[in-house]
Amino acid sequence: MLDAQPPADDETLASVASRCAGPLPAGLVELWRATFGGRLDYDLDAPVSVAELFHPDSDGYQDLWGWIEQECELAAAHIPGWDGRLTHLPIGGFEYLDRIYVHTAAGPGHGAVVYWQQGLAGDRTGPLAASIHDLFDRLGLERDPWATDEAGSGDALRDAVDALAGSSDPHARSAAGKLRTIVRAAVRS
Repeated sequence: MLDAQPPADDETLASVASRCAGPLPAGLVELWRATFGGRLDYDLDAPVSVAELFHPDSDGYQDLWGWIEQECELAAAHIPGWDGRLTHLPIGGFEYLDRIYVHTAAGPGHGAVVYWQQGLAGDRTGPLAASIHDLFDRLGLERDPWATDEAGSGDALRDAVDALAGSSDPHARSAAGKLRTIVRAAVRS
């Protein structure tokens, strides 16, 4: 995770949950207790891009509260008798083109991840993963970012690891070696 945000506190989690049709899924809470958003520099083996995880009070496309408000406005305008609570919570995506949501309504599908994608031939939606854990299992790299000069996913990870490797701090250099191994392990054969 690049530009990882501080973990979510109980008050913020409760505030987000109050906007949802059911409880926040355990996998999402686990993620947000580790980091409440940031950037991803991996490829997803799916027809949608996930480059960022939304977080509160961002100054751009990653603003969680802004996405929640937009979804609430859309639901109020298009769902007769809508109760004001989201069944699908927007948690990330790629700018305004691709979004991923977590299903929050209690019952079958609770915690499932779905996507919405804006397209020239029309918008597309569909299932993506059974849970946040399954979504992260689908992240990988199509190429080793240290093995080519070709631009692509993993370059920001490589640059961050290389910056650590060049540090005068021996702990940072040691961490860089371990991180390089982890990143290279994510390369799909």
